[in-house]
Amino acid sequence: MRQDVIAATLDPGLSAAGLSLAVLDDDVPHSAAVPSVARSRSRDASLSPLVRRVIGHLESNYLDPGLLQDLARALNKSRFQIIRSFRREMHTTPHAYLIGLRVAHAIHLLRRGETIAQVAAATGFSDQSHLTRHFKRWTGTTPGVFLRNRGMTALAS
Repeated sequence: MRQDVIAATLDPGLSAAGLSLAVLDDDVPHSAAVPSVARSRSRDASLSPLVRRVIGHLESNYLDPGLLQDLARALNKSRFQIIRSFRREMHTTPHAYLIGLRVAHAIHLLRRGETIAQVAAATGFSDQSHLTRHFKRWTGTTPGVFLRNRGMTALAS
């Protein structure tokens, strides 16, 4: 299990392209700021243009980002160059960043009262168990426990 767990939340007013991850307060037992994903990361001047474009692509297409190889071809880079640059600057891989975006969006939908199965489908996870596995890895708790801790019922369907 990852020790560099990030607790994720969404600002309710954000669109899918403006997803942000931030440290949670009491919702999730674990909290750390690694990797730090902020709403404006795709415009962060301290990042290389390549990494900003990858972040922008992932944030805009987090439900179906396509293959990294296709993105690499469009950027005239190899997928290995993209992964190396991204990891060097963001301290995580593009795939881990993508999963973090999906988990953050899942938290937002759970807070709105969506069922766990609906959230899994709406956030790009293949099924409820896929969501649960990544949710627990990133937050240290399952979606059901997350809902119960918030005084909500954990509906599976």
